[in-house]
Amino acid sequence: MLSLHDYELIEKHVLGTLDPEESLLFEKRMKDALFVEELRLYRDIQRASIDLGRSEIRKEFTTWDIEEQEQKKTSRINWNWTKIAAAVLFLIAFGVITTYLIPSTSTTQLYLEYYKPYPNLIDPVQKGAPKEDVSLSQLYEMSDYAQVEKMTPKDSLEAFYFALSHLALNQFETAITILQPIAEDSKHRFYPAAQWYLALAYLQTESDKGEAILSVISQSANHDFSGSARDLLDQLN
Repeated sequence: MLSLHDYELIEKHVLGTLDPEESLLFEKRMKDALFVEELRLYRDIQRASIDLGRSEIRKEFTTWDIEEQEQKKTSRINWNWTKIAAAVLFLIAFGVITTYLIPSTSTTQLYLEYYKPYPNLIDPVQKGAPKEDVSLSQLYEMSDYAQVEKMTPKDSLEAFYFALSHLALNQFETAITILQPIAEDSKHRFYPAAQWYLALAYLQTESDKGEAILSVISQSANHDFSGSARDLLDQLN
């Protein structure tokens, strides 16, 4: 049985408001078949809502068109501005719903939905610590990606966060170049995460390569991102 927190995670994931810690928890919960099924049900309800909205729009305009034809028989300039205004308001409201509640199936929108900053697992920022001497990964944690871009990673661990900073700046090609060797090194600490972010980066450049990596991840039962990879593939296909 799912908890209230599980439902909150699902809603935040779809709306793109998960923080890094919640993202990690979400990945763990994606290994639960019941959780995955609830996520799919949530999406199905959203898609049904947009289909219903479109159906209602068609019905309304059909009705108004018939009424308008009847009115034209008596007066060609007697426009029903109230109904036109209602139609405009209806479309605006519908646009808001589709923009904020219904996820797009484009690769860009899916990227934005699934991309979440990765936690700093090397040396997390400590409260009250001096800010004069901060590491590359700490600057990443503070979302100071532009400053990270000016630095040189001292090892492959920092290189991972260096790549993610480029990804956050939409510098996909650079991120791919840095992530590629990490994603191929199964002994690297960030090997699973590097594969995941590499797949996301490829979705923005060469979607076929991105889907191929996602397929590999989805078939790895113990992979940290296997659940998310399967869900993302479902939406891409």
